[in-house]
Formats: sequence, C-alpha cells, structure tokens
Amino acid sequence: MHGTALLTRLIIGAAFASAASASNIVIDSSPDISASGLAVAFAGGELTVNGFADSFTDYYASELTLFPITSGTFSLTAQIDSAGVASGGTFQIAGYIYDGLGEPVYAQSSGILLSGSLTTFAFDPFVDAELDFFFSSLSGDIASLYGDLAIVKLNLYGFPGTFGADFLTDDFSNVADVGVAVSTPEPGSWLSMAVGSIVLVLARRRRSSDCPEAVPARSATPPSRIG
Repeated sequence: MHGTALLTRLIIGAAFASAASASNIVIDSSPDISASGLAVAFAGGELTVNGFADSFTDYYASELTLFPITSGTFSLTAQIDSAGVASGGTFQIAGYIYDGLGEPVYAQSSGILLSGSLTTFAFDPFVDAELDFFFSSLSGDIASLYGDLAIVKLNLYGFPGTFGADFLTDDFSNVADVGVAVSTPEPGSWLSMAVGSIVLVLARRRRSSDCPEAVPARSATPPSRIG
C-alpha cells in the first residue's frame, strides 16, 4: 500500500538513491500537507529548507476536506554530495489542525504533526526542477495517516539543476506537498484485469451471435414525451 509498487528506486539498507528522474511520482489527494514560503539553501553539502505548513487535506466525515494548519512550520535538511546522492536527512512539520468550531480534528498533543528520516532522494537535473524526498520512521500526531512512507515533493525555483555548487533561493516562492504515492495495481493485477476484460468481450460477442436479433414490437400509441 501507499504506492510501494511505484517506489522502484527504494534502496534497502544504508544506501540512497542517485539522481534519478522525479517526474513520475504522483502524490495522492489525501493525506496531503501543503507548505509554502520556503527558503532553500545548499551549502557545504547540506540542503536546508524552512517555511510554513499552510494546510492539510484529508477525508473527514467521508468528505475530502482542507483544514488550515495553525502555527504551521516546515523544515527539512538533507546531506547531498556533488553528484546529487543523499546520505541522510530529516524533516519536521509542526502545528495544529482544528475544525471550523476550533476543535482539534485529530488527537493532537505534541504540536509535531509529522517527522521522519530520509530514505530515498531523487530529482530532475534541470533548472527550476522538482526534488522528491522519501521519509520513513515516521512519528508525530498524524503519522498513522501516512503509513510507512511520506513523500515530500519540492518545486524549487532557482534550482540550478545540479548540486555541484552552493546555491540559495530566498524569494519564498518555493512550495512543497507532503503526501503518499498514488496506489497502482501490481503487475499481476494488471494482467488479471486485462484477461478478464478480454474474456468479457468475447463472451458478449458470442452471446450476440447466438441470439437472433429482436424485432421491437409496434406500440399501439405513440410514446409520450416527458416534460
């Protein structure tokens, strides 16, 4: 679950992913934390991201609902070498989530909504590209909603496309989403679905060829129009 079929770049053990394309990662609509006003700096092999956690989207009373995050903050650090390979990192989202009546939406107590340790990192080697961070060992007041893995998708304006030199983007136009990958059926499930569809089509064709075409009965009165 949580898109494990998509995470083909997940590295088991202490190793981390290299600079692979990040564009194929799709974040589900729930749960999702939106962050903005992010100041990003890369210096001495360490990437730091700090800003605001604005809102949280989740199914509440069976409806997809967006909640503002009170006193929301977003912070992320990652150790990345000049080749774009990460060796560690953490992230933390703090704040509180209340409903329209000012009541806590979840059983919140610590003020830390979500945090974790970096497992995998990937990015597109282009200017103003997207950076994807995969975090496990999750903790916090809403960690149970994310399961085993949280994905941070960072749209980094001013990113030079490489980690070969230090850079700074402090115009606060950077945004991020923190969610889970959209689940997709396993290859075996796709095969079963395809075979089932073919069998269904063949069965319908055979049924239609075996049955004579029905002649509609003539109505004694013309059909009435509704409305």
